[in-house]
Amino acid sequence: MGGRLWLAVAAGSCGVWLGCNASGAFACETNSQCGDGGLCQSTGYCSFDDDECESGQAYGGAAPPGVAGKCVPVDDAETAGGDTTGPQPVSTGDGEGDATTTGGDVDDSSGGDTLALTSGASTSAAESSTGPELGDSSGDDDGSSSGEPIARVTDGLLVLYEFTIGSGDIVEDLSGTDPAMPLSVQPVGGSPSWVAGGLHFDGGGIAAVQGSSSKVRLGLQATNTLSVEAWVTPSELSQEGPSRIVTFSLDSTERSFTLGHGGVTENPDTMLGFGESFVARLQTTDSMGTNGTPGLVTESLVELEPMHVVMTHDEDSEFSVWVDGELVASEARTGTFDNWSTEHVLGVGNEISLNRPYFGTVHLVAVYDRALSQSEIQQNHAAGY
Repeated sequence: MGGRLWLAVAAGSCGVWLGCNASGAFACETNSQCGDGGLCQSTGYCSFDDDECESGQAYGGAAPPGVAGKCVPVDDAETAGGDTTGPQPVSTGDGEGDATTTGGDVDDSSGGDTLALTSGASTSAAESSTGPELGDSSGDDDGSSSGEPIARVTDGLLVLYEFTIGSGDIVEDLSGTDPAMPLSVQPVGGSPSWVAGGLHFDGGGIAAVQGSSSKVRLGLQATNTLSVEAWVTPSELSQEGPSRIVTFSLDSTERSFTLGHGGVTENPDTMLGFGESFVARLQTTDSMGTNGTPGLVTESLVELEPMHVVMTHDEDSEFSVWVDGELVASEARTGTFDNWSTEHVLGVGNEISLNRPYFGTVHLVAVYDRALSQSEIQQNHAAGY
């Protein structure tokens, strides 16, 4: 992996063997840290060849918002190539978004157009095979001594989507687990759109499976355990619905699971984490109804910066949410996944019925057929996106 794509993945390894500034962007010191064809500029950020720039160089996707993708000024580009004393200040804008309420009210079955997506039932449980490994998941938490990027955990991986590709209407399933289950990007009103480092959702559209989603359903029903992982950068602190980051569902009232942002009536007594929280929903044979409620809601901890969010359900029926490698919410959720519908579809950035839109950029999504341990979650957090 080289150039811009390598740097987008490596940028998440802040504080391990690569540099970071306060905003979480990757800060280089030498050209070798920028990957194939990259130059470490005097600003401390990597750049790559770009014929459309007067300097011939543009900053890579791991530079801070407002800098990533911009042309390197001619004066700066002339100093590229050697060791530097570290990153220098670069104006990126204030990076702030408003905290306005974004969504509707409580979940109901009304509103929004429904996509013509079908999941279909699989004829063979063999669809949930583990597939080939993508890397060594047994490395030290602080990275390898050889300077190799930290490998993501691959054991139990069902689907993996990296939204750093920058263009196109198909996001490939990179899990290596057959059958492949790509997502189709379906904009509504200009959203979602590709930005440096991810797919940005701004109140419309979805990235969802158009064929069979049964690989996920059968794989998780075989274990009754799961991990749903996402790297996101919220663009609004307070969101409602909850807005859908990752969902395996039919509409706003029927789901197998959802990892979302914000809420309205998740905890009406305390309003814990109202709006500025993450929420996880999971339907089991012991849960009430088909909506996966009650949701597991975190405290108000959302920030307008890249965040690593994981929901897990383990063999002891412990249902948990982890943010940036730390456990932030947990409760017992007994029962099995046997009552999940064959009609449910995997989607990113909105409800399948298009009426619970997310506001923010999605960088990576993965689903595992087991609960990752805390050390594995921290390993994926260190690996970045």
